[in-house]
Amino acid sequence: MKRRMGACQGYSLLELLVYLTVLAIGINLFVSALGTGSRLSATTTLQMGRLEGIREVQQTFVHYVRRAADVVPSIGRYNTGDSVVVLKMPALQPEGFDYLVVGAVQRPDAFTVLGLTQTDGQWQETYMKTLRQALGEQSYVIREDGARPLIQMTVQVKQESGERERPFLLHTCNATPRSYGSVTP
Repeated sequence: MKRRMGACQGYSLLELLVYLTVLAIGINLFVSALGTGSRLSATTTLQMGRLEGIREVQQTFVHYVRRAADVVPSIGRYNTGDSVVVLKMPALQPEGFDYLVVGAVQRPDAFTVLGLTQTDGQWQETYMKTLRQALGEQSYVIREDGARPLIQMTVQVKQESGERERPFLLHTCNATPRSYGSVTP
């Protein structure tokens, strides 16, 4: 068997095209996976931020309701209802306000805590904190099944403009004032 001298051994043009096509498909899949991973990371970061915001709203609500002496029907221009709860605070507390209003005090999409003190017959706002988490919905229900009223707060995250339409979970949390008073209508 004779071998030709000078003949190149290698790949044919067709084989090179097949290899390049396979390589291009592999690179495309890899880049797509990276893009999907970064979108998932951004979505996860957004969702974690929202959960942290909801947790902050719930903890603030529970903190102040548990420190309250009672729920009252109204104080000044604020009335306990579906979007706001007015709480009587105990005397000699460190913050120094007499009443606290929690809920949609200023805006329907924000959870606000407002401390009120009566000075010379006038109600003065002595404390205000609005939490950063935008809420699409917030509602309050007061149940008087037991010795103390149970306040149930339900909130939902607000959908951002341009965000894909999807249902958000309702987050519910319960708290009871420490006194044995009741809500008077």
